[in-house]
Amino acid sequence: MNILKENIGQLNDIISLEVQATDYKEKVENTLKDLRRKANIPGFRVGHVPMGMINKMYRKSVLADEITKIVQDNLLNYIKENNINILFEPLPLPEKTQGDFDKEDGNFTFFFEIGLQPEFEIDYEKTKKIKYLKISANEKDIEEEIKKMRHKMGKFSSTEVVADEDMLLVKVLAEDDVKEEFTASLLLSYVKEEHKKLFIGKKLHDSIQFNTQEVFKSEYERSTFLKVKIEDLADAPRTISIQIDAIHHIELAELNDEFFKNAFPNAEVKDEKSLKEHVRKQIELGYERDEKMYFHTKVMEMLMDNINIDLPSDFIKKYLLSDNNKEYTAENIDEKYDGIKKSILYQLIEDKIAKAAKIDVGKDEITRYIKDYIRSAYFGTASNQTLPEEQEQQIASFTNEMLKKSENVKNAYENIFSEKIIAELIKNINPTIEKVTFDKFVEIISNKPEKKQKKSVK
Repeated sequence: MNILKENIGQLNDIISLEVQATDYKEKVENTLKDLRRKANIPGFRVGHVPMGMINKMYRKSVLADEITKIVQDNLLNYIKENNINILFEPLPLPEKTQGDFDKEDGNFTFFFEIGLQPEFEIDYEKTKKIKYLKISANEKDIEEEIKKMRHKMGKFSSTEVVADEDMLLVKVLAEDDVKEEFTASLLLSYVKEEHKKLFIGKKLHDSIQFNTQEVFKSEYERSTFLKVKIEDLADAPRTISIQIDAIHHIELAELNDEFFKNAFPNAEVKDEKSLKEHVRKQIELGYERDEKMYFHTKVMEMLMDNINIDLPSDFIKKYLLSDNNKEYTAENIDEKYDGIKKSILYQLIEDKIAKAAKIDVGKDEITRYIKDYIRSAYFGTASNQTLPEEQEQQIASFTNEMLKKSENVKNAYENIFSEKIIAELIKNINPTIEKVTFDKFVEIISNKPEKKQKKSVK
């Protein structure tokens, strides 16, 4: 096997591989002999088909398969062993192929065009003027979260008229999608804000009809009310009618020693002051992803604007046009090239950051990420909180199901990878922290012009 590399332009090479008879002959002969032993051809006993017939029937295809494998293996090994960093995959040049598959012991030469990744360095100096916008929780949000906690730990009292956040004991009537009557608990906190008007103001024994798919905040709330597993919701009742049998109003729990002892058994929160600080941290923790993604975007934009990287444009266009991708045609490839170039530059910069930091994403991390997502999205709990055994089993089951879909695994991988890239950027840049309100953050990322302050009259 002879392999040569020839430069044909900026960051653009051709690799030629000469395959000689000694590279393939023995493997081809062994494959043909094995086929002869197994061949079941009318008029001949198994294993006694003339070798000439086997050659005529199979030699050309066996030769082609063997040479293809030899070429692919040697091409990839050559690229790896010589530390050649390529863009996309090697592009075969069939019009330059030399050799005759009808010859028994002929030589073959195959040609591949490759685009090379450019060499560049990342300079973080200009990115250091980018501030990290840290969202601060306001007092209204803090009080609202505390109210939710007090509601969750409050005491029930019976009442005659439904008010916000009440709990209703209802009879689900056997009509429409419901085959058999049953009783259930309906917490108004499970209901979307825009649908609460269906229930508020209703009285004891009133009847209400509603669509369970539309009314509840999530699949978890809907499955809890209908008393079915989340995975069985596809067959669960949609439009139902209920009759209100009892209305329980929740009196908010007092912020006293009993509250803190029950809500925080580990004693990390002991009074109203530490409660507010705890809630503040939890709210701000919920904003972290948005903060990080915005910082990531701004840094990558600046790096791309200030790194002068040349690309093998002709090769990239040729590769995309040969890739059976209907998005690109000879008529639009030049028009779309600027967007293609930005995407490639973005990926090159991220790959360089990842390589320098030795960033990797393991299977265990992906599993943990998906499990935490299910725990938060469907059960509303943090990763460090333990749920009842039945719910923990549901989480494990959902996780296994999601891991079976490659799209879920891919999304989890990309999200984890992105988190690690952002952490590396923060470490290298060490940005100045600017605290902003959530509204101000939205204003900034929406590129809205700042409101001019009115000058005071003296």
